[in-house]
Amino acid sequence: MERRERLSGWLMLFFGGAAIATAALAIYIFSDDIELNDEYVRLDPDEPVKQDDTPFIWGEAEPEPAQVDESENTVPILQEQSDRHRNESELRTTEQTFNFPPPPREDPAPAFMGPPAGSVDRETSRALRSGKAQLWREDGERGYVLVSGIVTYGTRECRQVSYSRFEQGLQATSPATQWCRQGRSGKWRPDSRGPE
Repeated sequence: MERRERLSGWLMLFFGGAAIATAALAIYIFSDDIELNDEYVRLDPDEPVKQDDTPFIWGEAEPEPAQVDESENTVPILQEQSDRHRNESELRTTEQTFNFPPPPREDPAPAFMGPPAGSVDRETSRALRSGKAQLWREDGERGYVLVSGIVTYGTRECRQVSYSRFEQGLQATSPATQWCRQGRSGKWRPDSRGPE
């Protein structure tokens, strides 16, 4: 019996603390709304709605309504028009300009077509067998033999092969060529038909 009373006491204490924390959080979250003290008034459907004819321009602060004297009715209107023209001219002068890159050349010179034919055959065949990139070195140059995964066309297995070369801290890559073999035991050869 005492255990139940003790448990109910702890539960009441817990729920009381949770209620106080919830109330404090609600006051913190909604305090701005309470300070604004907004009133929402439903419009009469028969009452005409006043339309503002001034165009809205993004990024421009809305002008505050001018204090108008009935005796000097034309002066504020002229002032407002000159302010509007000045704001529009400022917008035109502050437009962003973009420097786009020039269009690509129509006939770009090939940067790298691969190492000389027959110079890295051993690395190429090793890359074709393993399916992993292989490092090549020839005449003071170096780079990688890059191979794709195997794609099967009936009894043929094919890979795309390209070569990369390190030059001035960058890596130039040659266009890919297709190499194929007949079955799993065939020899890899360049495919004259090209990619399918």
